[in-house]
Amino acid sequence: MFMKRLENIINWKNKSLYIVSASYVFIAITLGFILNNGLVIFLGWNMILATIPLLLTHFYPYQKSKFLRLGIAFLYILFFPNSIYIMTDFIHFQEYTYFLDYPNIYAYLIEDWIIFVHVVIGALISSKIGMRSLDILSNELTNIRPHVKNLLIHTLFLLSSIAIFIGRFIRFNSWQFYKINLMIKDILSHFQFFIFFVLLMFIMHWVIYFVFHEKKEPMAHIK
Repeated sequence: MFMKRLENIINWKNKSLYIVSASYVFIAITLGFILNNGLVIFLGWNMILATIPLLLTHFYPYQKSKFLRLGIAFLYILFFPNSIYIMTDFIHFQEYTYFLDYPNIYAYLIEDWIIFVHVVIGALISSKIGMRSLDILSNELTNIRPHVKNLLIHTLFLLSSIAIFIGRFIRFNSWQFYKINLMIKDILSHFQFFIFFVLLMFIMHWVIYFVFHEKKEPMAHIK
């Protein structure tokens, strides 16, 4: 049964996203070793995490048990922020030299521009994967009214924005949600910044959704 489901996943139209994701991971590892750059290698790991939500949505339609569906939905909520998180890796550009003297004297360092392109491509791929997974899951919720579905998407984006703050500043991973006390303590100590940061991330989620959203048929019905 598992192999049959796995075969269905491979044969689905979204296989191109898996190929692109896997290729990015391979390139990240290879490029990271060539440039001796840990950030580039770590971006490969981030891409793996960003692809998990898409994988989860493919298994969701085949679960007849409501308990299993809720379990997959819970895991989806935990891992979805990883698909947007790579956008925050743009902050690492400060470690590289693009100007010798701003704004007119550039540093002609091709290695830094390779990393620039690598981060941008990773952010675009992971965002596309995240929104594609959301489209699939949203289209599977056929018994939910549109306004309720929109509320759920709003809630997901809000939770994802909070999770990105936790991942970026507190440095916790998706599966460390049980450390809620430490998270709350750190959030309260930077509460004003937290509110504005979450608002900015929430807006970014909707912009990404606007750019990559595609209305598709439920994946269970695609042959």
